Amino acid sequence: MADRLRITPRKVSRLVEADRLRAAAKAPGPRGAFMFTADELDRYMRDREHEHVDADEPAVDDDEVAA
Repeated sequence: MADRLRITPRKVSRLVEADRLRAAAKAPGPRGAFMFTADELDRYMRDREHEHVDADEPAVDDDEVAA
């Protein structure tokens, strides 16, 4: 189902960062995607908020890391 909807881990991360997503699931795929539970997403969002508050620079894009 997730593949048909073209939901990628990067898209999930962006939706989470934009506070538009509270729960999601992505089947395992070529980039090592995984299932998110509501608790995992809440923890992820708290961690990301903490990172953005502490960082002087914006978060690094997943594609930049892979390059």
